[in-house]
Amino acid sequence: GSLELGGRAGDSPALPPPPQGAQQLLRKVWHRLRGALRMGRVPLAWCLALCCWGCVAPKGAQAETDPFVGSPRNITGARGLMGTLRCELQVQGEPPEVTWLRDGQVLELADSTQTQVPLGEDGQDDWKVVSQLRISSLQLSDAGWYQCAVVLGGKTFVSQPGFVGLEGLPYFLQEPEDRTVAANTPFNLSCRAQGPPEPVDLLWLQDAVPLTRAMSHGPQQTLRVPGLNKTSSFSCEAHNARGVTTSRTATITVLPQRPRDLHLVSRQPTELEVAWTPGLSGIYPLTHCTLQAVLSDDGVGVWLGEPDPPEEPVTLQASVPPHRLRLGSLRPHTPYHIRVACTSSQGPSPWTHWLPVETPEGVPLGPPENVSAMRNGSQALVRWQEPRAPLQGTLLGYRLAYRGQDTPEVLMDIG
Repeated sequence: GSLELGGRAGDSPALPPPPQGAQQLLRKVWHRLRGALRMGRVPLAWCLALCCWGCVAPKGAQAETDPFVGSPRNITGARGLMGTLRCELQVQGEPPEVTWLRDGQVLELADSTQTQVPLGEDGQDDWKVVSQLRISSLQLSDAGWYQCAVVLGGKTFVSQPGFVGLEGLPYFLQEPEDRTVAANTPFNLSCRAQGPPEPVDLLWLQDAVPLTRAMSHGPQQTLRVPGLNKTSSFSCEAHNARGVTTSRTATITVLPQRPRDLHLVSRQPTELEVAWTPGLSGIYPLTHCTLQAVLSDDGVGVWLGEPDPPEEPVTLQASVPPHRLRLGSLRPHTPYHIRVACTSSQGPSPWTHWLPVETPEGVPLGPPENVSAMRNGSQALVRWQEPRAPLQGTLLGYRLAYRGQDTPEVLMDIG
């Protein structure tokens, strides 16, 4: 059969103005007409008319036509999904650089690749351009509307949008952490999760047993525990329409409470006896208590949280009960700081504050040196020097004793 385009032989063809994309359309028509012409099926006048139509088509016709023939598809998946978005376009001339947009904003660090394939025949400069954007691990921040953009002839063209959505099992933003707590002391645990889909409900478990929902409070789902008497484990489950996710399991170790009422019971020049009241330790009995003593120094604070002494303390252990300890081999008339902590099978309690104590004075460890006497009639002048042995206190004075051949001993206190 022959291709009938309308009009009479010999008449100049009356063609409408070239539509958008006229040059690309003319090429396709020309290739078909060329084959038909060789077979003598198309009048030469029509071929000339089509050629003239292509010549008068605006040079910017291609730039005014949307070049995109393929736009990104919608993707909805779970967190961690790997996916690829694809744009395809056909252009004439030098292939443009494809830019990816998310929610209208340029993706500066997009993991994209671009492939260019020539399509032209008989020297025609047509190209197919394919750009692919790779999402290696889908996260909530990746969700949004994606488009491709190119600039042709000074004009920007944007593809149809494709939506990337996140929907799957809940994802934990905060999970309970391991910690130590004193026996019978209130504390809080936090757990927070999100979808989509929302809403996400949390269920707390203690030692794998669900707790009542009334124990959780606030947007971060804080669990308020009034106290424990034994080491326990806690976790939380996040529920949404897609299923359940379980958090890590946190171990809460119960330690003895801080001892209290550390005080001095008795003191000697080289000994101090101290006692204290132990704190609660839950179901775990105390195995021993540890006492530390250090010479007082300006660097030792008497309040909790103040710095430890610069010197290594003397450390002593006491079996309990009784909660009492005698410290020996101390220096007389010397200030010390002491503190105590008690230990169970789960670990040690916090230390008490540093308690300042002081040993009393002792007697001098040696007599005065170089004693001499000079008699002058009924008087005698006695001289001596301070003892070289430790005084074990503050020197207050001397005591002088003398006696005659037939008289008893006389004692005199000399300041």
